[in-house]
Amino acid sequence: MEPSLALSSLSIPFGTLVPLSFYLIATVYIIFTAILYYHWSAYSSNTKVSALTYTLYLAITLPLMSVLFYTAFNI
Repeated sequence: MEPSLALSSLSIPFGTLVPLSFYLIATVYIIFTAILYYHWSAYSSNTKVSALTYTLYLAITLPLMSVLFYTAFNI
């Protein structure tokens, strides 16, 4: 039997809750990234610093989201 999270009369299986939480976290992260990109591109003054920032952000984001995805769908 699969463990579940009981919310009053609603019971959500753990195997369903983990991917749903991944989708929620990914959605919030995508919105944050879009806001960050807009503000950084609108208010930055140096293109080299902007390019470096985008590269570093991408270098951090891809492994983080990959590990999150792997964890969420392989439990």
